[in-house]
Amino acid sequence: MKFLFDNRWPVNSGIGRYANEILSRSAWLCPVRPSNTPPFSPLDPFRLSIYLGQYSKDTVFISPGLNGPIVRNRRYCITMHDVNHIDLASQ
Repeated sequence: MKFLFDNRWPVNSGIGRYANEILSRSAWLCPVRPSNTPPFSPLDPFRLSIYLGQYSKDTVFISPGLNGPIVRNRRYCITMHDVNHIDLASQ
């Protein structure tokens, strides 16, 4: 199984720092740049779907942010940051 890690996040951002920490501690991750557009672009889910189509189904795409592909025929993992306000709002 191959693990691809989205390495497009700016280093000075909170998500960028998180991404760098994950990459520095996980030698089994393969850093990739799925497109030349920023990961927060509205077109990014479509571009991710096209990019991941070239890999076999046993490839896992890991995003340190909330973006994932539109097409769900590949495994992927996204990270949800800062959802504590949702938990506190329900109290």
